[in-house]
Amino acid sequence: MIKPLVTGLVLCSTLIFNQAQASENDDPVSIDWVKPEKFRDVDSANSNKKRYRARVIKDLESYMQQQLPKFLNAGESITLKIYDLDLAGDIRPMMGAGNDIRVVKSIYPPMIDIEYSLVDQQGKVIKEQRKRFRDIAFNMGSPMTASKSLGYEKAMLKKWMRNELTQ
Repeated sequence: MIKPLVTGLVLCSTLIFNQAQASENDDPVSIDWVKPEKFRDVDSANSNKKRYRARVIKDLESYMQQQLPKFLNAGESITLKIYDLDLAGDIRPMMGAGNDIRVVKSIYPPMIDIEYSLVDQQGKVIKEQRKRFRDIAFNMGSPMTASKSLGYEKAMLKKWMRNELTQ
């Protein structure tokens, strides 16, 4: 009685594992951050620069992994290479306080240097391009954007997706 139950559990877990691996390999979005340590402005106002950059990359990558499939047709995939990133605002030193601050003004818009390749189900390239996208009207949108983590950058990416991937 126990032996068939164990065998069934092993078979079931093997199937689940294989399906999870297959769906991982079938991910329609691939993102490569090219030399992020050289990015123009992914600086933290008051925390470790390396950890902050890793957190920004993780947050933006998660956002793109979630949003990009909405712009793809069935069977399509997209490969992105990010060559540069400039967050909205600029870091300014605070005299005496010891902590720097990020000043967000219209003269410091977010920017991304991005290359992408959109491929159909058969592996044929539908569209590919490298573009430096800057959102100069970043602070003209909803005030809610400013309150979200990397809200201006995510709004810029959403505009880029709509502009480049909507057919």
